[in-house]
Amino acid sequence: AAVRLLDAAVYTIWADSTLKSKRQLWARCMNWLTRERLPLTADNCVRFVCATGVPIQAQLTYANSLSGALAKTSIANQPLRSFRAALRAAGAKLPKNPAPSITRAEMEEFVQVLVQRRDWRAALCSMIAWKTGSRWW
Repeated sequence: AAVRLLDAAVYTIWADSTLKSKRQLWARCMNWLTRERLPLTADNCVRFVCATGVPIQAQLTYANSLSGALAKTSIANQPLRSFRAALRAAGAKLPKNPAPSITRAEMEEFVQVLVQRRDWRAALCSMIAWKTGSRWW
């Protein structure tokens, strides 16, 4: 009964374009729960996410998807919410490979192009953003 309720909730919260990829995760979770002979609970969804062995960023994505579906049902969702918070605290939201910072010469060249196009506002905003951002690195 919980599976049908959750399946109905999934259809109401996910758009058609998103449903296909989310449905694959949902199917993997349900297959894992069946194979392990575990009921559908938030605790067991956390166990599934941990058992996948994917990087921490993907674990957060999986936990977000499953939490969103469980939130629409009567199934207690607190363990997944706590797990998501722990993943974020562990750095799951940090990019693996941050973009390289732009040098002063590259920034000045970019601003020159904007000035030539008479896009003063974009030139000023870009320079301020670069100046502010460069102080943090």
